[in-house]
Amino acid sequence: MNLALWITAGLLAVVCLAGSAKMFVPKEKMAAWAPPPDGSRTSAPLP
Repeated sequence: MNLALWITAGLLAVVCLAGSAKMFVPKEKMAAWAPPPDGSRTSAPLP
């Protein structure tokens, strides 16, 4: 039981750290990760 609690706490810590990375990444870099707002894709359309 104790091991399960430590694993759960570790996983929650990783999720929390990944979410807080947004505070340290510039907005311009995050904008490059997001898809275009109009929904267009860079790949060719399917036939």
